[in-house]
Amino acid sequence: MNKRRFIAGAICPQCKEVDKIVVYQDEGVDVRECVRCDYKDIQRFESSPNEPSTRVNKTRSERDTVAQAVQIKFVP
Repeated sequence: MNKRRFIAGAICPQCKEVDKIVVYQDEGVDVRECVRCDYKDIQRFESSPNEPSTRVNKTRSERDTVAQAVQIKFVP
């Protein structure tokens, strides 16, 4: 069993207490559990969420862009 981690701000669906939910893995299964009451749930993830495309997660050739000049006009 892996280390249990508290989820900040999480509300228990059963006892409605805040900051009492921990998550951990038990034999490869993701579990969330309330430390206040007897609530326990197995997390079932259908698929990994898609990461939005940003310049940070692209290769250098994918993010090469043409520099554009910016002209600033001073108006007295």
